[in-house]
Amino acid sequence: MSSIDYQKENTSMIMMGSADSGKTRVLAYLRFLCQARCLARHGRLAEKNIRQMNKFYSVGDMATENTRMERENLITGASQTDSVLLVVSAAPGEFEWASSKGPIKAHVLIAHFLGRKQFVIAINKMDCVRYAEARYVEIKDSVSTLLKKLDVPTKNIHFIPVSAWIGDNIAQESPNTPWYHGPTLVELMDSIAVPTRSTEKSLCMPIHHAYKIGGIGTVVCGIIQSGTLQPGQMVSIAPFGLKAECKSIELNWDRVSIALPGDEVGINLKGVSIQDVRRGYVIGDAKDPPKVTTKFQARIIVIAPSEIHQGYQPVIDCHTSHMTCTLTKLVSKLDRSGNVIENDPKSLKMRDFAMIEIETWRPIVTEKYQDHQSMGRFILRDGKVIAVGVVECILNAW
Repeated sequence: MSSIDYQKENTSMIMMGSADSGKTRVLAYLRFLCQARCLARHGRLAEKNIRQMNKFYSVGDMATENTRMERENLITGASQTDSVLLVVSAAPGEFEWASSKGPIKAHVLIAHFLGRKQFVIAINKMDCVRYAEARYVEIKDSVSTLLKKLDVPTKNIHFIPVSAWIGDNIAQESPNTPWYHGPTLVELMDSIAVPTRSTEKSLCMPIHHAYKIGGIGTVVCGIIQSGTLQPGQMVSIAPFGLKAECKSIELNWDRVSIALPGDEVGINLKGVSIQDVRRGYVIGDAKDPPKVTTKFQARIIVIAPSEIHQGYQPVIDCHTSHMTCTLTKLVSKLDRSGNVIENDPKSLKMRDFAMIEIETWRPIVTEKYQDHQSMGRFILRDGKVIAVGVVECILNAW
C-alpha cells in the first residue's frame, strides 16, 4: 500500500467547451498545478504518478481530434461524472458563434439531461477583451438564461472570469479583475458538493477503457457507480456474464483495499483476456450481476428539429455504451406532467414528450431510472442529439 493518504472524498467533473474556448489551456494549467502540489507534498513518490499522468494526458489531448470519439467521450463523461466545468470564450465573436451555431447549448442540454446539477462556468480569454466587466456580465447573463430555462437552481451555477493564458483567477486572485470578488477556479472546484452515493446497492462499474499490460494482465478502468469492490472479490462482466476475480485495485495510481462509489479506478482482472472486455460492458458482483436486456420502454423528450417515426434507427448512448437501436413502437404522447394525450402517434416532433419502446441491436446493461438513475438515463443521436430519455420498464431479460 502507498503511504499517500487521500483524505478528501472523491468527486469528478467533466470539462466542456467549443474548440476555440481555450479549454485545453485551462486543463494544462490545472494539470500543472496538480503536478506541482503532488511533488511538493510527496516528493519522489509522486514522480512515477506524474510520468503516467503525462502519458494519459497526451492520449486524451489527441483524442479530441477525432469528432466521433470526442462526441462519445463527451456523452460518456457527462453520464458518469458529478459536475460540469463549462469553458466559454470572451474573445470578440467567439462566444457569439459558440452560443448561436456552436456547441454551448448542446453541451448544457446533454449535461443537464444526463443528470448533472452543478455547473462551473469559466469565462476564459478575458485578456482578449482587456478584462472588461461588461463583457463578463453579458456572457454570464446569456448562459444564466439558458440554465434557468432548464430549471437548474441558481445556487448550483457558479461563474468566474479567467485567463488561462495569463493564469488570472485560476489558482490566485488576479489584480486584472478588481471588480470580481469571488473565489478562484480551484477554490470553486474544491467547493463542489459531493453527491450522495449508495454503497447499499449492488456493485456497478461501467467500463470506460480496457488495457492489456505486460506483466500484469487485463486491466479495466471506470467509475464505481454503486456498491463496493475489494481485491479477491469475484465479479460478473455484463452483458455476457463472464466471471473473473478482482486481483487488485488502483486509485490515483496507488493500490487500495476497497473502492467506493465515485472512485475512478483501474482493476486488474484474473480469468479473462483483453478480448473478453470492452468499453460499454459493466462490472458487477458475481452474486448479483448487472441487469441485461435488448428491449425496454422509455420516456423521452425530442430536442432536435426532427420527425421521429416507428422503425427509426438512431444510436443510443447509455452510460459508457454506444450502439444502434430501433424504435419499435411509439406508445403514446405525453404532456409535461406525464399524462397521456395521444395513443399510438404516427410521429414525434421537437418538444414532444412520449413513451416509446426501444430494441437494441446488441444486449445492453441498463436499469429502470427509479432504481438506478445513472444506469437508467440515455441519449438518442443521429449525427446530433435527437432525444434524451429515461428507462421506465425492462421488457425482456436477456
